[in-house]
Amino acid sequence: MSKRIYLITGASSETAMAYIRNLIKTSADAMVIGQYRKMNDELETLVNEAEASGFVLKLFRADLTNVEDINNLIDYVKGEVDCPTHILHCPAAKLHYRKIKGVEWKSVEDDFRIQVVSLGMLLSAFMPIMAKSSRFFTTLSRMR
Repeated sequence: MSKRIYLITGASSETAMAYIRNLIKTSADAMVIGQYRKMNDELETLVNEAEASGFVLKLFRADLTNVEDINNLIDYVKGEVDCPTHILHCPAAKLHYRKIKGVEWKSVEDDFRIQVVSLGMLLSAFMPIMAKSSRFFTTLSRMR
């Protein structure tokens, strides 16, 4: 079993893919479960890179505006690894520049669900388990 298990949401974002690439190069003992909404060519390339190097990268498609999809993601992670040791939250809706009077409030609502509600659900599902793990406290003590 991998020592470090990462749950990375927004795995198709540039930030998340750069982080995963770094893990592939430097952390052979790590495992990543990546959530994505839409597969893109870069993410597909990353999957091939991971596979070629023997790195464990598992992807799960979920729309983080949808509570059922978030719950399915939580169930998938629990089924695969019980609990991640690290959570990296990188999702975001596509950015549209608009004047304030042209804001579509549905998109603001969706972005709130993507960035805040989904993280809250993930943390409430996994933080109690992580807190019981000595690995969690070791990580906290290193941060001081």
